[in-house]
Amino acid sequence: MKPTTKYPRQKVSVLIIVYNTPAAILTEAVISLLNQSRQPDEIVIVNNGSAEPETNFYLDIINGHRDRIKVLNVNKCDNPVLIGLQNCKYELVLHFRPVDKAKYDLIKNLKLK
Repeated sequence: MKPTTKYPRQKVSVLIIVYNTPAAILTEAVISLLNQSRQPDEIVIVNNGSAEPETNFYLDIINGHRDRIKVLNVNKCDNPVLIGLQNCKYELVLHFRPVDKAKYDLIKNLKLK
């Protein structure tokens, strides 16, 4: 078996799909990504028709933050992941759940096989 290879300089997109995720939980996820030792080159958040006012307000605030965060608003589409992937700039995409919190070196230590 071939050893894994690190790609610390490869551009990385992070994709997050949101549907009625509480703003506090989403905030923790985004902050954990922005506090990485190597930040993602972009964060694409697909808002799949969230009805939570606080979540929508938070997404409006962070859209365009540092030119790294892009929020796409869709209305309960069947495949929000596909829409997100089509809007990611970079080939390497990390699909991240909004309830997750990234460890400090997650992106720096990404390995491809």
